[in-house]
Amino acid sequence: RDFLALAPSAAHALKRWPLDYWIRLVQSLPSARFVILAGPADQFVDAIRLAAPDRVVNLAGRCGLRESAAVVALSRVLIANDTGVLHL
Repeated sequence: RDFLALAPSAAHALKRWPLDYWIRLVQSLPSARFVILAGPADQFVDAIRLAAPDRVVNLAGRCGLRESAAVVALSRVLIANDTGVLHL
Protein backbone atom coordinates (compact mmCIF):
# COMPACT_ATOMS: atom_id res chain seq x y z
CA ARG A 1 0.00 0.00 0.00
CA ASP A 2 2.92 2.32 -0.52
CA PHE A 3 1.88 3.51 -3.98
CA LEU A 4 -0.60 5.85 -5.63
CA ALA A 5 -2.71 4.59 -8.53
CA LEU A 6 -3.07 6.86 -11.55
CA ALA A 7 -5.76 6.58 -14.25
CA PRO A 8 -4.77 9.36 -16.67
CA SER A 9 -6.93 8.33 -19.63
CA ALA A 10 -10.53 9.16 -20.54
CA ALA A 11 -12.76 8.40 -23.49
CA HIS A 12 -12.91 12.07 -24.46
CA ALA A 13 -9.88 14.36 -24.60
CA LEU A 14 -11.80 17.17 -22.87
CA LYS A 15 -12.21 14.94 -19.81
CA ARG A 16 -8.46 14.44 -19.49
CA TRP A 17 -6.09 16.34 -17.27
CA PRO A 18 -3.22 17.53 -19.52
CA LEU A 19 -0.26 15.16 -19.76
CA ASP A 20 2.09 17.78 -18.32
CA TYR A 21 -0.01 17.89 -15.14
CA TRP A 22 0.46 14.16 -14.61
CA ILE A 23 4.17 14.49 -15.14
CA ARG A 24 4.36 17.41 -12.70
CA LEU A 25 2.34 15.41 -10.14
CA VAL A 26 4.87 12.57 -10.27
CA GLN A 27 7.80 14.98 -10.08
CA SER A 28 6.25 16.93 -7.18
CA LEU A 29 6.14 13.81 -4.98
CA PRO A 30 9.73 12.55 -5.15
CA SER A 31 9.32 9.89 -2.48
CA ALA A 32 6.05 8.46 -3.84
CA ARG A 33 5.64 5.38 -6.02
CA PHE A 34 2.97 5.21 -8.72
CA VAL A 35 1.11 2.60 -10.74
CA ILE A 36 -0.55 3.68 -13.99
CA LEU A 37 -3.80 2.01 -15.07
CA ALA A 38 -4.90 2.60 -18.67
CA GLY A 39 -5.98 0.78 -21.80
CA PRO A 40 -3.70 -0.69 -24.46
CA ALA A 41 -4.32 2.26 -26.82
CA ASP A 42 -3.20 4.82 -24.21
CA GLN A 43 0.41 4.97 -25.37
CA PHE A 44 0.78 8.55 -24.11
CA VAL A 45 0.97 7.34 -20.50
CA ASP A 46 4.51 6.08 -20.99
CA ALA A 47 5.61 9.73 -20.86
CA ILE A 48 4.42 9.74 -17.24
CA ARG A 49 6.53 6.67 -16.48
CA LEU A 50 9.55 8.30 -18.07
CA ALA A 51 9.22 11.23 -15.65
CA ALA A 52 10.46 8.89 -12.88
CA PRO A 53 11.07 5.40 -14.30
CA ASP A 54 12.39 4.08 -10.98
CA ARG A 55 9.14 5.03 -9.20
CA VAL A 56 6.43 4.56 -11.83
CA VAL A 57 5.06 1.24 -13.10
CA ASN A 58 3.03 1.42 -16.30
CA LEU A 59 0.35 -1.29 -16.40
CA ALA A 60 -1.43 0.19 -19.45
CA GLY A 61 -3.12 -2.60 -21.36
CA ARG A 62 -1.99 -5.27 -18.91
CA CYS A 63 -4.91 -5.36 -16.48
CA GLY A 64 -8.51 -6.32 -16.90
CA LEU A 65 -11.28 -4.83 -14.80
CA ARG A 66 -10.72 -7.19 -11.85
CA GLU A 67 -6.96 -6.64 -11.79
CA SER A 68 -7.44 -2.88 -12.03
CA ALA A 69 -9.89 -3.03 -9.12
CA ALA A 70 -7.32 -4.95 -7.08
CA VAL A 71 -4.62 -2.36 -7.84
CA VAL A 72 -6.98 0.43 -6.76
CA ALA A 73 -7.90 -1.46 -3.59
CA LEU A 74 -4.23 -1.91 -2.68
CA SER A 75 -3.24 1.69 -3.42
CA ARG A 76 -3.12 4.51 -0.91
CA VAL A 77 -5.18 6.70 -3.23
CA LEU A 78 -6.48 6.80 -6.79
CA ILE A 79 -6.02 9.91 -8.90
CA ALA A 80 -8.16 9.58 -12.02
CA ASN A 81 -9.81 11.34 -14.89
CA ASP A 82 -13.42 10.59 -15.76
CA THR A 83 -12.92 6.95 -16.75
CA GLY A 84 -14.17 3.51 -15.76
CA VAL A 85 -11.40 3.11 -13.19
CA LEU A 86 -12.70 6.21 -11.39
CA HIS A 87 -15.97 4.40 -10.74
CA LEU A 88 -14.30 1.38 -9.15
